[in-house]
Amino acid sequence: MYKRLRLIFLALLSLSISHPVLAAELPKKYTNEIGMTFVLITPGLHQMRSYYPEGPIISPWHWVRFNKPFYLQSTEVTQEQWERVMQDSTAVATAKTQDELAMSFSSYYNDYYKRIPETSVYSVSYPINLGADYPVHYTQPKYIGVFLEQLNTGQLIYRLPTEAEWEHAALAGAGQPPSGSDLKDYANCWANYDYDSERYFENPQKYKFEPFHDGDHFDKLAPVGSLQPNTWGLYDMIGNVNEIVMAYKPMKLEPNSEQYLVDDPIPAPEEEYRIKGGHLWSLPTNCNPFIVDSFDYADHGDTAGFRVWLDAESVRSTLTN
Repeated sequence: MYKRLRLIFLALLSLSISHPVLAAELPKKYTNEIGMTFVLITPGLHQMRSYYPEGPIISPWHWVRFNKPFYLQSTEVTQEQWERVMQDSTAVATAKTQDELAMSFSSYYNDYYKRIPETSVYSVSYPINLGADYPVHYTQPKYIGVFLEQLNTGQLIYRLPTEAEWEHAALAGAGQPPSGSDLKDYANCWANYDYDSERYFENPQKYKFEPFHDGDHFDKLAPVGSLQPNTWGLYDMIGNVNEIVMAYKPMKLEPNSEQYLVDDPIPAPEEEYRIKGGHLWSLPTNCNPFIVDSFDYADHGDTAGFRVWLDAESVRSTLTN
């Protein structure tokens, strides 16, 4: 009897070693010591494409297959998280003044003051304090690199998501993102501005959406997680701040390759970056996971933030040890 039980025990032990998922199941959510919460993204297929705002398609529809799970932060990195990680670092993301922002967004700024003269366009982020739960913005990939280096001092492995990983998570298994009247439930974007119409102040009939400053929504940058998450539990994947991601290899698709399949897209080695998702000043059509724009290593994005990718196997190892 004892011998039989011993054989059963050894068989189960062997099974747990050959199938590590049995030894430590990956949780659907994981929160690190900084207070960053991550959502598990399971393996699967994603059909993606990319195009510039009001510009050409830069890659046609093609399939991307994720053979391994990964984690993605449920919100954009907040000011509190940034400050906790970067407190011992000399890297600082320099904030812009209101006047500088007005120059960057002059047409939006002027129109906004016609409509709501008692409020500012939106406050700037780090190091000027909006609040612990507001997203960091106006930073650079090189500063984000320092942030990630500070995080990567233990067992857990962090980086920026690739464009493919980000888009897969943003769509959350749906073929199309929220749009129309549903958009304001998921995205903090200025849905009243239209390049083809007169200003809202002069001709409000030409606008498709009610203003977002109606008491239920936001007329400036919003705290993370203020609106509804997508079906996978990720907040603000479109709107609020657009997000810096890593480009991935292969960068270009062959002609007539609509059926092209990319397995486990990895970051491009040349440190190429892009921004995704639209921001609080974006048109409704540009609050869209498919929209992409280039972003250089030394760029400052007035409305660009980021969220963090976390390696699932490093989480498993941490839970096992």
